[in-house]
Amino acid sequence: MAAFIALPYRLYKDEPKWIAPLLLSQKSLFDLKKNPFWKTCDHVFFIAIKNGKTVGRIACIFHHDYFKTAAEPTGFFGFLDAEDDPDVFKNLLHNAEAWLGTRSCQKIIGPVNPSINYEMGTLISGFEFPPYLMMTYNFEYYNKRIVAEAYTKEMDFFAYYTGKNAPTLSGKMDRIIELTQKKYALHLRPVSKSKFYTELDILHNIYNDAFSKHYGFVAMTKDEFMFMGKDMAKIVDEQLLLIAEYNKEPIGFILALPNYNEVFGKIKNGKLFPGGWLKFLYYKSKIKSIRILTIAIKQKYRHLGVGAYLYREIIRTSAEKKMEHGEMSWIAENNIQMNKAALEMGAVLTKKYRLYCKQLS
Repeated sequence: MAAFIALPYRLYKDEPKWIAPLLLSQKSLFDLKKNPFWKTCDHVFFIAIKNGKTVGRIACIFHHDYFKTAAEPTGFFGFLDAEDDPDVFKNLLHNAEAWLGTRSCQKIIGPVNPSINYEMGTLISGFEFPPYLMMTYNFEYYNKRIVAEAYTKEMDFFAYYTGKNAPTLSGKMDRIIELTQKKYALHLRPVSKSKFYTELDILHNIYNDAFSKHYGFVAMTKDEFMFMGKDMAKIVDEQLLLIAEYNKEPIGFILALPNYNEVFGKIKNGKLFPGGWLKFLYYKSKIKSIRILTIAIKQKYRHLGVGAYLYREIIRTSAEKKMEHGEMSWIAENNIQMNKAALEMGAVLTKKYRLYCKQLS
């Protein structure tokens, strides 16, 4: 596992656009005993070794709940990283296919790291831009090597850049907000840091309801959501995590995070100790960008137009915090409403991430 975690730090050490994730967070993610995600699935990790050196890695993920509900018996691969060697990619992917085949999977999808609720996708355009927080980055040859093994496009996901200034709402969105405020008793509030774990329970309920019909979604267990929230609590700004209430019932939320990749890029090899911690403390107050990660609205209340209301408050708050630019990511290509909203706010499509698929014999 140490070799599995370490590979990207060596592979990308000379790539200026790649941002090394904190090593502590990677160790927590791959802690098979403490991270509740790994209890929801069968999994195996492969590393490729050539001439005594680790040259590739891949994870195979068999999610029981997804397998039961998917239209086609499906398994996943994730955390695919490798040197530019066709034999390495071939062996990694074929081992993943064989392992999933033993579990009656007829289709493989990836990369998901380790599910669609976390990080996912192979970057296929926008290599000139460094990744925002919790977004993947890879070399351009990845697409070529994956496609060479008979993988095809499953779904693309988009990232939108909001420019040097805060995005603006269109007149149409302003009118929707005005109508919403007049017609419904909507109330927006920031989360309470002092009651954060109580708030996480509310967010968990909204999240699973809101994304129940989203492509590739697998409901998160409460333990898994709380585990993720525990890490999120260290970097979340309570003014950038807003809950929408209708008749005092929490019905939606929006989450934006300061782009801590501005900080992590200053920390060599993702190591906080001995000197990285001081850099973290110094640079975190100088962050000038945000990433809008999630907007979640319960299915029952989507007709209220609360999404525009949430966006307006995040735009206003980010402007107050003097954020100079940001990213809305990721948005599925088939999410017509969200893609349209991003463009109406003046955001520019800058990056595309791809999930691949392959039928298994």
